[in-house]
Amino acid sequence: MIARIIIGVIILAVGALMVIKTESFLKIFGRVQWAEVKLGGGSRLFYKLLGIVGILIGFLVITNMWQMPIIWIFGPLFGQR
Repeated sequence: MIARIIIGVIILAVGALMVIKTESFLKIFGRVQWAEVKLGGGSRLFYKLLGIVGILIGFLVITNMWQMPIIWIFGPLFGQR
């Protein structure tokens, strides 16, 4: 149980860093060409959206609710229980 919370906090912290320090991530990883073409905000918006997804996943892991979205997304591929 404590490992789940620690992993969730780490995922949440990385997501928050991606939102707060977007410019640093842009310098480290560079521009994402797809995001530059398709998104109005370019790579900065892409890294911020990725960080928000990380924050949501972190909260799901901490609260042990991550199974529901996984089953919802991949259930049709493998057959639901």
